Amino acid sequence: MVTEQYPELKVNQTYIKTMDAVQTFENMVRTSRLIYNDSVTKLNREIRMFPVSVIAGMLGFRQRDYLEEQAAEQDND
Repeated sequence: MVTEQYPELKVNQTYIKTMDAVQTFENMVRTSRLIYNDSVTKLNREIRMFPVSVIAGMLGFRQRDYLEEQAAEQDND
């Protein structure tokens, strides 16, 4: 939205570098969320199996929730 009001901002090198850094960060967060959710899936599956479930319960292991992507209202210009 800001770039629509200030077209010269789109050609500013600092702005371009900053937007690239933001995009890189968002991709890293997305990748980390996928890795975490994969690990949670494996953990939850193991905790439900019989011999592991008894020991996991005694040691305080509980099923974990997935990380959800939060809906961001952004203008991707």
